[in-house]
Amino acid sequence: MSFTMRPTLLPQCTSCLRRISNIGLQEWRSGQQVRGKKKLANTPTTVTVRLTKDVPTFGRKGTYVPISIGRMRNEFFPTRTAEYVSSAQLKDMKAKNISAERDFQFGVPDPTLATAAEIQPQRLSKRTVEVEKLAPKRSTELLAMLLPPVMEFRRRAHAPTVPTTPETPAPVKRERPFSSAAADLLAAQTAAPSKASSSSATSIYGAIYPADVVSRITHILSENQEASRIVLGTDDVKFVNLLSQEAADADKIRHLGDFKIEVRVKGGEVPVERLVRVLPTEGEDATVSSSS
Repeated sequence: MSFTMRPTLLPQCTSCLRRISNIGLQEWRSGQQVRGKKKLANTPTTVTVRLTKDVPTFGRKGTYVPISIGRMRNEFFPTRTAEYVSSAQLKDMKAKNISAERDFQFGVPDPTLATAAEIQPQRLSKRTVEVEKLAPKRSTELLAMLLPPVMEFRRRAHAPTVPTTPETPAPVKRERPFSSAAADLLAAQTAAPSKASSSSATSIYGAIYPADVVSRITHILSENQEASRIVLGTDDVKFVNLLSQEAADADKIRHLGDFKIEVRVKGGEVPVERLVRVLPTEGEDATVSSSS
């Protein structure tokens, strides 16, 4: 085996071998590129570009915006949405104090305007058509023409009761002293007044209120297009000739028979008079007629 160097030039001790090996390792390390943390931190991640189109959330055409290097390389530059800015243009921008800023509100619709645009159709849809009311005079004329003379209501009648008259004993004549006129006057004043005989009308189950009459009139008027616009309330119907009842029952009918009513439209001068006839149910007609 032949050596390229003469044996006399080879190192003869271990210290010489260690020295020669260290020199070679340092030369190899100096030729290798090593990237430190500080150098990586200073590397820019964005680049300034000039937009060639209007881009929402970025800006208008011709403005300078910062953008990530990867997005510019993969998206904006291949689609010709933006172009790179040279170093001379950057110096010119710096001299003219032009900063590259991104406009995040560009091309984004205003939420307040969108809400108003949504509310406006809703308000239009909720708008109701107002019906023109009739004049009081015309309403009174229609009521007089369309309401029948008699409006019948059917109710179940109470069982008729036969009044019993108690036997009154014959007055006992007592002997009074002479000149008893003063005593007779005093007795007449202190005597209890006799109760008036109750009416012979047959009572019914379920009274008839003004609301029942208004409901019947509204049903009759609904068949006419013009008269259907008449608005009546319970205060517009009044019972005229009710039987003698208590004050709490003065606004309802509680007996069989014919009763006069007045229908007055608000603003009208003359009321329309009609008759309400309360009849027993069909099965009770014969019973009531035989008992009366």
